[in-house]
Amino acid sequence: MFPQSKSQNSDAICHRERHALNEKMGFLQRKFYLGDDTLMKLALIFRALMGKKLNLKRMDSEAAADVISSCINLMYNTLFFDCETQKKTIRKGPPAITPAMSPEAFKKYRLYQQIRGCFNKLQTDDTDTEKYKSVAKFLNENGIKKPIYHKLSKDKKWLPSDVEIIRHKLISKLIARNNKNFENEKRVAG
Repeated sequence: MFPQSKSQNSDAICHRERHALNEKMGFLQRKFYLGDDTLMKLALIFRALMGKKLNLKRMDSEAAADVISSCINLMYNTLFFDCETQKKTIRKGPPAITPAMSPEAFKKYRLYQQIRGCFNKLQTDDTDTEKYKSVAKFLNENGIKKPIYHKLSKDKKWLPSDVEIIRHKLISKLIARNNKNFENEKRVAG
């Protein structure tokens, strides 16, 4: 039996490259099934957060994943975070992060996941400083844009110090700011 050759179709090549890049950043592709009620709710949430209709036949998987991530963040914070004390109610688990509720906020949360995913996948004996350098190099090589924010370097390229700064508290602050701006824009437009 001959080994199956990989398709040279441009879509197939693009899909393989994107899949490999996502895997390097800790994004895993999973197939799951959603019922009609859940899909209708997802479509309504998608429209409210993204400002556009969710096409269930040819779904933008990245945008849908952003909305699902936001829903998971909201539920995680509801179940495992005390808003009054600003503390987690479980010992283990990731930090609570403000759920993204705007297109720009989704980009910030995706960036946070990319950085943390790259950092956490580095199974080396390197120091954190060396890992920050490796992640910055990876982000630059893969064209992942750095957001403009006064606490980040003025350099257009990622620096190790920029990677180090992107923590859950900063990302939550950026997400909250984007969410607020989006709400204000909707209020003015509506």
